[in-house]
Amino acid sequence: MLEKDENKKVLSESSVRQHMLIFSLKRPGMDDINVRRAINMAVNRGDLAEKVMSGSGISAAGPFPEVLPYGSGLKGYEYNVEEAKKLLDDAAYAIR
Repeated sequence: MLEKDENKKVLSESSVRQHMLIFSLKRPGMDDINVRRAINMAVNRGDLAEKVMSGSGISAAGPFPEVLPYGSGLKGYEYNVEEAKKLLDDAAYAIR
């Protein structure tokens, strides 16, 4: 990697590039708020930002990245697989 070459200087800057999961509320199951909450809780956004983006990503809590004015201060869902399973079970979408 370039960062390890002491003869090179690597510069990086925040951007507004985004990767997101969008739910169609018209699909059966997605119209249930608890199913959508469970999916949000089952995704480890921190791991995605770290591993998929090679450590250069920032986990966002909403549709706007933190580098934009409306992106900071939002509280997202905590990563909690057990709570996600409970929500799906309550919504009759039990994971076996």
